[in-house]
Amino acid sequence: MKSKTLCVALLSGMLLGTFALQAIAQGALEQLPSMALDQPGPKSAAEQRIEKEVLAFQAELKAAATAMDRSKLEALFSPDATITMATGDVVDRAVRIGQILTPNLAFERMDYANQTIRLLGDAGAVAFVNSTVFTRPTPDKPKGIVRAMIVYRKGKASEGYHGWQLVSALGIFVPAKVSGTAP
Repeated sequence: MKSKTLCVALLSGMLLGTFALQAIAQGALEQLPSMALDQPGPKSAAEQRIEKEVLAFQAELKAAATAMDRSKLEALFSPDATITMATGDVVDRAVRIGQILTPNLAFERMDYANQTIRLLGDAGAVAFVNSTVFTRPTPDKPKGIVRAMIVYRKGKASEGYHGWQLVSALGIFVPAKVSGTAP
């Protein structure tokens, strides 16, 4: 487990630069919140198929974000998508796509340290995600992770990625625990 976590951390360091490396060096990696409460029960074959579709959607979103492909991104986000950033800002589809297309790193290009996907019937899914460890450039929250809840829906096969689109996302910055302090 530690070697897998270290590999994710090192890859994240390459993607996120010195802030992530500093956080890893400071031991923030060991401070990821447990996702035990996010774990759904056993999944049927149909649920496993839908989970694979959502994972493929995420890979498509990451590829489009990395390639800075505006038309692909527009197809992957629902027209009414809303995103609550870890900073508390709420943005719509157009603003979020604009953020992704800037040279700064965006969440869609990050690797997830841990993820659980829960299904909402055969036309929806929610992903609970802990992103890679990183350092925020503010003294009050120097290191931690972004925890996100992302909602997907499946519509017409011609929309998004085989019908899947991102509808809503909520990001929360979780500061790393510091030993000797209250939670």
